[in-house]
Formats: sequence, structure tokens, C-alpha cells
Amino acid sequence: MALAKETKGKHTVVTFKIGKNEAPSTSDVLLLGDFNKWQTNNSSYQMEKKGGTFEKSIKLENGKRYEFRYLSVDKGWFNDHAADAYVPSPYSGIDNSVVDLTSLPEKTKTVKKATAKKPVAKKVVAKKPAAKAKKDDLKKLKELVLKLHLF
Repeated sequence: MALAKETKGKHTVVTFKIGKNEAPSTSDVLLLGDFNKWQTNNSSYQMEKKGGTFEKSIKLENGKRYEFRYLSVDKGWFNDHAADAYVPSPYSGIDNSVVDLTSLPEKTKTVKKATAKKPVAKKVVAKKPAAKAKKDDLKKLKELVLKLHLF
């Protein structure tokens, strides 16, 4: 027997499994408990037969403990030896199995890390020193020529 739990937000899907030769007979098995008010007439909690094994998945609210037992149609009640715990039932000398969803590990959310943008180098437009130098040289040349003519 086994209990598999898959947490999805505020709920957990619990899969109850009874392995080959673990049920008291090959007749149908019902999964009954707090989650269905122990109603034996509710066929939606009949476990599915799969090649000699039985399986049923149900969605349960997180943060609670649920008592449950299996009911073999022709052999009576039996517990899950892989339950999270056992508690006394209202009937003397009989325990109920427990699936405990009170302390489930928090599911970690994948957080996308912000990546720093690489600084983009601005294109620096180089001043044209050659053009300015030519103007300066031309101005100096004119001044020089004027001075020469004056002498």
C-alpha cells in the first residue's frame, strides 16, 4: 500500500494505492473517510482495479488531517499500512488510517532573476579637429600676410 501526494496550490492530490495481494480479496474496494463522510453508497470513491491492484486519486484541502479506511465489499474493513498515522476510531479496538496534509513542504516558486542590462556605449562623434585646425591655420596665415605687407 502507498500514499502518493502531489501538492497543487491550496490542495493536494492524494493517490491511494493497494498493491497486488494486499487487499483481503479481489472484490471491489471502497475508499471511505472524512473526505466523503464515510458514505458507503457513494460509488465515486470505488477504487479502480488495475491488474490486481487498486488505485484512487482524490483532491484534498491542505492543512488538514483526514481519517480513512478501505472497505472490501466481501471481506470488510482494513487499514493502509503506509498511512501517515493511525488514530482510534469511535469503535473500541479499531484504528483509522490518517493522511496528514497539515505540514506539507512549501512549493518553491521559480523566480525569474532580473538581469542587469549591459550599458550600451554611446557613439561619440569625433570632432573634426582637422577642419578647425585648417580654419585656425588660414586665419593665422592671413594675419601673417597682413603683417608682412605692412613691413
